[in-house]
Amino acid sequence: PPPTAHPTAAAWPRRFLAGSALIGTRMLSLATRRQRLTLLATTLCCLVVPEAAEELKAKYCIIGAGPAGIQLGHYFHQHGLDYVTWERGDKAATFFRAYPIHRKLISINRQNTRSSNPEFNLRHDWNSLLDMPIPLFTTRTDEYFPSADVLVEYLQEAADLQEESLKYSHEVKEVRRKIAGEQNGSFDVSVVHHNATKRWQCQVVIGALGLWEPNRPDNWLQGLEHTVGYDELTPWPGSAAFKGKSVLILGNGNAAFETADAVRNAASDIGMISRRQERLAHNTHYVGDVRAARTTSLDAVQLKSLDGVETVHGAEGRGIELLPCAAPGPGQGQGGNGWPQDAHDTELSGFQGRPPVCALAENSPDEFILADHDPEHPSVKHALETWPEHVQVRNASQAYAAQFRDWASSHDETALDSVPGAREAMAGEATVLTIAKSAARQLAKESAEFRSSLPGLMGTQQGLYPAHDKLRKPFDIAVRALGWKMEKSAFDPLGIKMDAIDKYPVVNACFKSQDGLYFAGTVTHGYDKFRFGSAGGFIHGFRYTSKSLFRCLMNRYEGWSLWKDAREVLKWEDPSAENETCSSKLDTAAACTEVQQTGKVVLDTRKSWKNVQALRNQLEQKPLWSKFLRRMNEASGPYQMSCGALVDGIVYDRKEQRTLYISDIPMRIFEKSWREYPRLLFQYRYGTRNDINQGDVLRTRLVAFASHFLHPVL
Repeated sequence: PPPTAHPTAAAWPRRFLAGSALIGTRMLSLATRRQRLTLLATTLCCLVVPEAAEELKAKYCIIGAGPAGIQLGHYFHQHGLDYVTWERGDKAATFFRAYPIHRKLISINRQNTRSSNPEFNLRHDWNSLLDMPIPLFTTRTDEYFPSADVLVEYLQEAADLQEESLKYSHEVKEVRRKIAGEQNGSFDVSVVHHNATKRWQCQVVIGALGLWEPNRPDNWLQGLEHTVGYDELTPWPGSAAFKGKSVLILGNGNAAFETADAVRNAASDIGMISRRQERLAHNTHYVGDVRAARTTSLDAVQLKSLDGVETVHGAEGRGIELLPCAAPGPGQGQGGNGWPQDAHDTELSGFQGRPPVCALAENSPDEFILADHDPEHPSVKHALETWPEHVQVRNASQAYAAQFRDWASSHDETALDSVPGAREAMAGEATVLTIAKSAARQLAKESAEFRSSLPGLMGTQQGLYPAHDKLRKPFDIAVRALGWKMEKSAFDPLGIKMDAIDKYPVVNACFKSQDGLYFAGTVTHGYDKFRFGSAGGFIHGFRYTSKSLFRCLMNRYEGWSLWKDAREVLKWEDPSAENETCSSKLDTAAACTEVQQTGKVVLDTRKSWKNVQALRNQLEQKPLWSKFLRRMNEASGPYQMSCGALVDGIVYDRKEQRTLYISDIPMRIFEKSWREYPRLLFQYRYGTRNDINQGDVLRTRLVAFASHFLHPVL
């Protein structure tokens, strides 16, 4: 042991660390020096020298390795930039590994187009990413609506190109400014990897995290906690789990119709309820609306089978709540109004341990309508006798009477006379059984007797509440398929602005949310969906917007000229050259004078051209117009991101005597950047006519603006 009794022993470590001379003292004896050497060795063994904290930095930090994160990361990797991508799953494309549950995509995969033009073919290949040095998605399957499993394999192969820059099992928990309170500057990002939190410093953060959070609206049907989410049906239990079940599906988007198709072979009946009328893609041109391949339920309704597709609007839905219930038991049928209707009907059984669901409508903000007050009805008598402290007989509320009058305003006298008690209800004279909402919720949770009484009580309500009448029948299971929204909790310290429906972050044309904070992929769809009705929420749309984001970042942070890789300088056409051929193009001296004075070439619409091809041949003689026409016929970016989301433009720079052609640029960026120059742009738009079923106006080669189909607009 070190000589603790020595007078200098206690100060030894301090003197050593201060660099004092400890050994070379001639006045110390050999024994003393040996003792001090022993102490030195002991001290060195016991000192723990802390390692320098690992400094984790990247200039560009991408959150998410879905299609958009992979696409954007590819460009960073291709240009040797300092970036990192974090993916919380252990592989790429985590969302598509789980969804759609039944694996059939609705993104088009047209393998054969009669063209070898890769740009044109991207119009009909909705799954390939851009500029990837791997075989296109179309080479991997010939299915028009391919399997999500093929997409996952393709995206993983694309992700593997990025090597160590893509980090799996890294979940971003929090993004905040390095200096609290600043609206600009770099970011501190907390990332969890194998239960350990690491902090990264990033100059730019890009959220490509997709829409992961199931939407549960609080301003529609209440009691959604008694439903099963679409996201909870993975792994899929198999259609046999729904054998003989009455299935209610909340929603009328593609996931809702997909679920209806999946249970149809086994379910006894299917009801679909949504907040708005279903929108069909073949009517709206919007790829996110219900696709024709999903509309079997609509066929079943029109062809008189056991499907129902109904709408309960937001205001109506807020007054209806789902509660757990149970089968009323043998011999308790309600004569055609309740469930079971007669002895032939099977009993409710719920779904995989969950009870069936029933719906109650409100009489006031604090109480439900439990039943019509029919003293002779066995279910009504039972409720009054069993729960006298909770069940009350009241006049229906004024709000109830008002909504009934709204219903009656759209029906004639015959309809009113066909519903017993309708006129009394409108006059506010109807008597009903009510129960406090809190009591009903408590009884539904704790009392099996109350749960089994609900189907019979609901059966008395025919004609009482028009919106609720669509939910008067109980269901074994209610599936919630109401869409998705962005998980935003990681950005809470930044206070990002979300759109009116709290689904998408608010971004500008460069997809910037705040200084240094950008978004990519489907979460940016709020920008183009409502402005243009375009496809930015889907791979065939956001592969282009991801490239636009990359170009914006290169201009902002790397000093690139705007869209430098997508612009071409073409020969300047001297206006005097146009004047020389004035007489061959124009029919009037006045028009020719205008050309000579202004330098503008005007095509007189009164000129009779031999045919369309003659005009086209003349235009194709010039490089500028040749490129313009070629892009109209093959460009995939403006074609997919139609109606102005992406455009091609021509800029006339008179000072520099040059003409710029810019491809695949957001219209707002083009207009803002070159607003001081004469310019021309083209986009694709649909016609305004709705008679799509008439083939002669669906498309026409003669008069584009009269076409209902997509056509270029200058």
